[in-house]
Amino acid sequence: MLNMIPIIFFTISEDHCFWLDDIMSKYHKKLINIAMGYVKYKESAEDVVQNSYIIIIKNMDRIFKLSPSHRIAYVTTIVKNESINYIKNSKREISTDSIDTYMVTTEPGPAEKLIKKENEEALKRALQKLSEEELYFIEYRYVKSLKYLELAKLFGITEEAAKKRGQRILKKLRKYLEKERD
Repeated sequence: MLNMIPIIFFTISEDHCFWLDDIMSKYHKKLINIAMGYVKYKESAEDVVQNSYIIIIKNMDRIFKLSPSHRIAYVTTIVKNESINYIKNSKREISTDSIDTYMVTTEPGPAEKLIKKENEEALKRALQKLSEEELYFIEYRYVKSLKYLELAKLFGITEEAAKKRGQRILKKLRKYLEKERD
């Protein structure tokens, strides 16, 4: 009797294909590192990432509807979950203490660092779209922690006008960030 080897055929659009190729070329090593943070062995991490690519391809339509920064977050979450599944399904004995210690650590893992970096870059691009006066307002309000009354005096406006200006600037930033995600 012949051994049956399952072959999976996927049809994905050209855009999906380019995006997947981009993920594999830019983030493959980072995804391996994320998996290694869980499974500890490079060969196991490579298996996890390969399995993750299959899941990514199966869910390509769902992933492609997300913004670019959310796509990366989704992909890293898939790798993290596949790593945890690998550990659960592994025949090797893994002490639950080591898993609990890793999960409770206060230092962010590779996935969290990547997501944070993507968010910081998006925020920087959004801030670059603000006027110089709006940037000063943001700096004084959130970096130097000035109160609205202090901002009002600094900008020569009323306290209520300072609050409204702050709200308008934040609304503008949110709008820029939402456009970035789309």
